[in-house]
Amino acid sequence: MDDDERERHGPRASFSSFNDAMLYLRAAEALFNGPCGIYELTDGTKVFYKIFVDKDGLMNYLIENPEKRCPLGEALHETEEFRPASKGQIQRLDEEKVEQYMKEKEEIDG
Repeated sequence: MDDDERERHGPRASFSSFNDAMLYLRAAEALFNGPCGIYELTDGTKVFYKIFVDKDGLMNYLIENPEKRCPLGEALHETEEFRPASKGQIQRLDEEKVEQYMKEKEEIDG
């Protein structure tokens, strides 16, 4: 998986629905080792959701992307109490395990 693909599918990705962002929230918190929030953004034509560690992260993103807006100016959802992942609960997959997972997923999806 190259850097562009990681960006599209990782914790810095944009999500088309709030529910999709919620599914990735815990993984983002584990990667950043702290609580995160989900923010609703727009580019004028579509609404999407992104996960940021804090409001500073949101503001830096908006400065780098002046065409984007955050109408609410605050997180739609923030984790109230962060609990670090216990050892073994979350693991980074090596390339072989990722390929195995993708092959199994493809077989299931048809």
